[in-house]
Amino acid sequence: MNIEEIIKKSVEGHEMPYDAAAWDQMSKRLDQVMPTKPASNLKWYLGGAAVIAAVSISAILLSNNSEEQKVTPSVSQTTETNSNDSKNQPNHSVDNNTGTDVKGVQNNEFVQIDLNDVTAQNSGSSNQNTSSTSQNSGSTNTTTQNGSNSNANNTADNQRNNSSTTQQASNSPSQISIPKIENICLGESVKIQNKNEAPITLIQANGLITTIKPKSSLTFIGDEAGTYKIGVMKGADFIEGDSFKVLEGPNAEFSIVEANTFDNGVPVVRVESGSTGSNYNWSINGIIREGKNAEFNLFEKGNYNIVHEVTGSNGCKSSVARKVTIEEDYNLLAANAIRPNSSIGENTSFMPFALTVRDVEFTLIIVDAANGAVIFESSDATQGWDGTDKRNGQQVKRYTPFAWKVVIKNPLPGERNEYRGTVTVTD
Repeated sequence: MNIEEIIKKSVEGHEMPYDAAAWDQMSKRLDQVMPTKPASNLKWYLGGAAVIAAVSISAILLSNNSEEQKVTPSVSQTTETNSNDSKNQPNHSVDNNTGTDVKGVQNNEFVQIDLNDVTAQNSGSSNQNTSSTSQNSGSTNTTTQNGSNSNANNTADNQRNNSSTTQQASNSPSQISIPKIENICLGESVKIQNKNEAPITLIQANGLITTIKPKSSLTFIGDEAGTYKIGVMKGADFIEGDSFKVLEGPNAEFSIVEANTFDNGVPVVRVESGSTGSNYNWSINGIIREGKNAEFNLFEKGNYNIVHEVTGSNGCKSSVARKVTIEEDYNLLAANAIRPNSSIGENTSFMPFALTVRDVEFTLIIVDAANGAVIFESSDATQGWDGTDKRNGQQVKRYTPFAWKVVIKNPLPGERNEYRGTVTVTD
């Protein structure tokens, strides 16, 4: 073992005893060496800094424990502030758990309940249901009725020790803020906020009781129509602060009156609503119609989904969808052959029928498929092709197909502007 290891081993764990007199003497020597800073004020500066730090920490802790604004008696406006400017933002969000559109606390209004002034009145529900005021230490709000769970999803994580309703009531503040919730429609969600230091209670339309824990919120899905009450439990009794309703929408229903038919040369699908409401909307592939009855022009074959939405007098909406099948592509109702010597006038020349009844601007050409030459051209629906080649004035060869093309300058919405086909001249 060398001398360094001997010294290291001997000083390990060794601690010199504190000598106050020696420290004072050393402090005086330091003051003499560095006379630029007054020695007598150093310890006072350090002591003052410690006091200021203690007061600042206490203020921060008190501020964190009181995040909510105080509310005045009766109905008051309490707005939560965010770091982002939300003046033009809608008062709703999307619940990531349910995927539903969640409304906020409308107008941020609250009703004040003074537990010292009110007389508790039994709501009639407390004798039929089991109140679950914070008897679980987990993070979910609880609803019970013979062990049943409600459809309310708690969105806040709160850690609370097990305690009885009586113990909570004794520790609760005398002033309770109950959020005012506007009526919602069946299937909508609403976020109910509890800003209090004590739990509040939601009594559902079916009698179930849901407890919303202190400083938390509840995403409530209105899947049953009726009246819902929000308040606070005082002992075994319920003190109501406010209520809201879950409203039913109208019964959306409709019938397809006509499909695969033509009106003035245009394909038509007619639908008729069987619902009673204040507003009616229809849509197919982005095409929108309004009114109790509607018409659509579908030009291509295939299956189409017709969506009908009805708004009731209470503002709630319902929708229903039905499928309609279009059997053939629309091609201007053009014939594929003509007979120049026929006794029936419409058979003697070629002009797509739709062009004779529709009010459209168009150009029709007939092309010799063998060489691509244009043998006929017209923009007048009364001037059809009778089988004559304009190049020589002679009739074309019989039973030979010729290509035709129509270009429409003012097509209908959803309609293509170009149509093609073949036509044959027969005897």
